[in-house]
Amino acid sequence: MTTQSKNIGRNDPCPCGSGYKYKKCCMYKTKKDSQTPYMEHPDHPWMNNIGLPPDVAPGEKPTQEMVDKISLIFQQKFRNSPFWEAMVDDLGEERANEILKEYRPTLK
Repeated sequence: MTTQSKNIGRNDPCPCGSGYKYKKCCMYKTKKDSQTPYMEHPDHPWMNNIGLPPDVAPGEKPTQEMVDKISLIFQQKFRNSPFWEAMVDDLGEERANEILKEYRPTLK
């Protein structure tokens, strides 16, 4: 990390000139990754640092297999969240599971 990047706010334009906000571009880069502009987001393994699935390059359309993989990861993360507990309390576990399984986007 350069001295300059320590003074950049998360929502400031990225100094690399990409046009993205700093948090969506170079914020998570290290010197080791400096040649890799799109790396996995450290908090969200289903997307890279600009919000795309890790296996998808900018401008490339994700495959249904990639979308299914991301959906499963989302479901696992959701089940480990306070939202899941509230949903189960309100609807019961069986109905909560049905609703969560409905979250299966398909590509057109």
